[in-house]
Amino acid sequence: MIKHCIIGIIGLLLLTATNIQAQETCNTTTITEAENLYNIGRFNECISKLANCIDKANGFNYEDKIQAYRLLSMSYLAIDSTDLADESIRQILILNNDFTSDSRDPERFRYELNKIRSSQHINIVSSVSKKAEDIRRTPATINVITKDDIIKRGYTDLIEVLADLPGFDISMLYGVNYANAYQRGLRTTTMEKTLLLIDGVEENDLWTNTADISRQYPVTNIKRIEVIYGPASTMYGPNAFVGVINVITKEPEDIIKQGKNFGVHLNAGYGSYNSKYADVTVAYKKNIFSAIFTARHYSSDRHDMSSQSFFDYDPSVYDGVNYKSIMDIKTNAQTYINTNNLPSSHPYYTIYSTAGVADSIVLTQAGINAARNLDKSAYNKIIDGKKVGFANPTSLTLINGKINVGGFSISMQHIFKNEAAGALYTDLGYAINNVYWIPKRTSITVKYDKKISNKLSFSSLSNYRIHGIDNDTRVAALYNYSRKNLGIKDLIKDSTPGYNITYFFQNNKQFRTEMKLLYTPMQNFYVIGGIEYRNSQLQGNYLNTSNKLDPEENGTANTGTVMGGNQYNINDIGIYAQANYRFAKYFGVTAGARVDNNTIRKHGGFGTEVSPRFVVDFAKDNWVVKAIYSRGIMNVSNFTKFGVTAGRIPNPNLGTESIKNLELFVSKKINKNITIDVDFYQSFIKDVVGVKILSPTTSQNQNLGEFKIFGIQSNLTYNYKNLSVILNYTYTNPKQTIDDAGNPSDLLVADIAKHHINAIVNYTLFNKLNFNFRLNYVGNKFAGTGTTVPTNPETEFPAYTIANTTIGYTFYKGATIQLVCNNLFNAYYFNPAGRAADGVNSPSSLLQPGRNFFIKLNYEF
Repeated sequence: MIKHCIIGIIGLLLLTATNIQAQETCNTTTITEAENLYNIGRFNECISKLANCIDKANGFNYEDKIQAYRLLSMSYLAIDSTDLADESIRQILILNNDFTSDSRDPERFRYELNKIRSSQHINIVSSVSKKAEDIRRTPATINVITKDDIIKRGYTDLIEVLADLPGFDISMLYGVNYANAYQRGLRTTTMEKTLLLIDGVEENDLWTNTADISRQYPVTNIKRIEVIYGPASTMYGPNAFVGVINVITKEPEDIIKQGKNFGVHLNAGYGSYNSKYADVTVAYKKNIFSAIFTARHYSSDRHDMSSQSFFDYDPSVYDGVNYKSIMDIKTNAQTYINTNNLPSSHPYYTIYSTAGVADSIVLTQAGINAARNLDKSAYNKIIDGKKVGFANPTSLTLINGKINVGGFSISMQHIFKNEAAGALYTDLGYAINNVYWIPKRTSITVKYDKKISNKLSFSSLSNYRIHGIDNDTRVAALYNYSRKNLGIKDLIKDSTPGYNITYFFQNNKQFRTEMKLLYTPMQNFYVIGGIEYRNSQLQGNYLNTSNKLDPEENGTANTGTVMGGNQYNINDIGIYAQANYRFAKYFGVTAGARVDNNTIRKHGGFGTEVSPRFVVDFAKDNWVVKAIYSRGIMNVSNFTKFGVTAGRIPNPNLGTESIKNLELFVSKKINKNITIDVDFYQSFIKDVVGVKILSPTTSQNQNLGEFKIFGIQSNLTYNYKNLSVILNYTYTNPKQTIDDAGNPSDLLVADIAKHHINAIVNYTLFNKLNFNFRLNYVGNKFAGTGTTVPTNPETEFPAYTIANTTIGYTFYKGATIQLVCNNLFNAYYFNPAGRAADGVNSPSSLLQPGRNFFIKLNYEF
C-alpha cells in the first residue's frame, strides 16, 4: 500500500512538474492559444496567459512579444481598461516604431494605436542612433520639442526655439548671420560646430560648414525637433562636433484629417518692423502614394540700430581722428616725393630735409582740415541711387516637396535668401545699406526603406546639393584718408573718398550616398551599421570683382597663383557600426565607432580618423542614469583651408579639430506630474585652428588651440491637467588652455554666460484659449582682454532678463489666432557682436529689439 502511495505521489509530482514546465514554455503556440481565447471572448484568461510569459527572461522572442502586447492591448480595450491598453501599445512602439495594425484588428485598437503613435513622438526618437528608440535609453543626452510646443509658444524661427533650451548661448546679430547659437560653451565665428539636419539631411553650408539658421524654415511644418548634446561623429561623421539639431518635418498623414485624402495647413503672420510671412503646406495620400509640398516666404525691415554710434553715419566721428599720425610720412619720404611728383611746397604739408634729401612729410593744419572734411563728405555719397546709411532688410523663400511611394521617397528643397549686412560692419568702413548677401541652396534627396524580415531592415539615402551665392552678392567698402586708403598724393588733388563695391560668387556641389542595415535578432540586442560616400566639388576662395558685376564670368579668386586652380575635388568615405545590448533587465551598454577618410585632390585632406562612443545606461521605473564617452571631429571648412587673404597662404593638409566628451546624465520621475534631470559634462577640445605667423609678411591657418569646458544642464517639468511648466538651468565654464598662437593660456571663452535660466509656462482654458509665458535669464558675458576675443573694447555685457508671451484662441474648428509679444517688459540690453568685434570694422556690441509684436493666423483643413 505504501509502495503504491509512493509511486502515486512520484507520478503526481512528475505530472505536476510536466504541467509546470508546459506552462513555463512561452512560444508561438502560447500566442495562438491566447488569440483563440480572445476570439471567443475570454479576455481575462487571454490576459492571464500572456502576463505569465511577457516579463520572463526566457519568455517570448522578439516577434512573439509584439503580438503578445497587441493581444493584451485588444483584451484590455474589450474590458474597458484603456490605460493598460495604451501602455501595451507603447511597448509595441518601443519594440517596433513602424508597427502597423491589421485591417481585421478592432477599430478601437487602430484608433488607440494612432493616438499613442502621435503622442509618443516625444518619447521615441530617431536621431541619436539613426533608428527609433526610447528617449530614456538613447546613448546621448537629447531634448525634444514637439509641434504642439512650437505652436503654443508662438515661435517664428528656429533660433527662438534654441533660446529656450539649455546649453545654448544666443548672440542675435540681425545681419548676414541672423544669429550665432553657440552650443555648450564654444564660441566660433559662425554656427559651424553644430550639425543641422532636416529629416536627416545635412543643411550646413558646403563651403563654410555654417548652420545658417535665419527665418527661412517654416516652423509650422515641423513635427518635432530632436537636439543632441555632445559630439555625434560616431553616427554622423565630421562636423557633428558639439551637437546635432535634427528638424523632422510633417508627413502627409500629419496634415490630412482622418477619412480624407487631401489636407492643407496655412499659417501667416504680420508684426513689428514690417515683418510678414506666409507658410502653406498641401498634402495628398491614397493607398501607398502620398505627396506633401510646403512653401514659405518671410520678409522684414528688422529693427533699426542706427541709434548706435556704429551705425549712425555721424560725420563728427572724424573730429577725433589724428590725421597727422595716420598720414605723415616719416620714412622713405624722398622716394615718396619722387614717385608721386609731389611739389616741393604745398599748403597741405611741410617737407623737412637733411642735406637736401627729404626725410619726412608732415601735414599742416590746412591739410588736416582738408582730409577731415573730405572724409566727412563720403557720408553724403549716393550708391545705386541710395544715400549711404543704415538699412537691414531681409527676404527669404523656401520651397520643399516630397513624394512617397511605399518605402521609396524623393524630396526637393530650394532656399533663396537676400539679407543685408545689418550689424556685420560699422559705418567707419562700409555703406551698410548697400551690402547684400544672397545665398542659394538646392538639394534633391532619394530615400528607400525596406524591411527584409522582422529582424533585418535596410535603408539608403542619396543626396545631391548645390550651395552658392548669387552674382549680386556685394560689399560696399569705404576708402578714405583715415583708413589709409588715400594719402598725401591724393590729398593735394582734393580726391574725394568713396566706396568700392566688391561682388562675390561661389558655387559648390556635393553628392552623398549612405546605406545602412539594422539587425535586431532579439528584443534586447541590436546592431546598426552603414557606409557613406561623398564627392564634393568646392571652391577654394570667392570669385570676386571690383566695381564690376558678374563675378561668375569676370571674377578672380586669389591675388597670387594657387597651384591646381580654385576648384577642389574632395572624397570622403565613412564606415560606422553601433551595437546595444540590454542585460540584467535594467542595464544597457552601447558601443560604436566610425572610421572616416578624407582626401583633397590626390595628396591633401586629413587622412583617416576614428570616432568612438561608449555608453552604459540604467533605466528602472522612474530612474534613468547614463554614463557617456564620445569623441567627435571637425573637418574644418574649405573657407578655412583655402580662403586666403593678404599674406595668408592656404593649408590643404589642415587636420581635424577633435573633442572628447565625458558625461553623466541622471533623471528621476518624482511622480506622474514631475520629472527632473541633471546632466554633467566635461569636454576636452584639441587642435583648434589658429593663425600661425610664418614671417613678417605671411601667415597660415594651423591646428594650434586647446579648450576645456565644464558644464551642467538641468530640466524640471511639471504637468497637471491643462497646466505645464518647464524650468531649465545651464552652468558653463569654458576655458582656452592653449591659445590660437599655440601658447599655454587660461583664457575665458568670450560671449558665453556662466548662468542661464529659462522658464516656460503654458495653460489651456476651455480647450480654446491658450496662454504661454516664457522667461529667459542670461547672466553676465565677458569679452576683451583675458578672453578669446581680445580685440573687443567692451569687457562685460551685463545680465538681462526678457519675457515673451503668446495668447492663442481657437475661434473655429482648425483655426487659431495668436498674439505674440516678445520682450514684454521692454528690457534694454545688448548682445556681443560676432567676428573680431573690434569696434572699428565690426561692431563690439549690438542693441537688441525692444517690445515687439506679431499677430498670427493658423488654419488646418
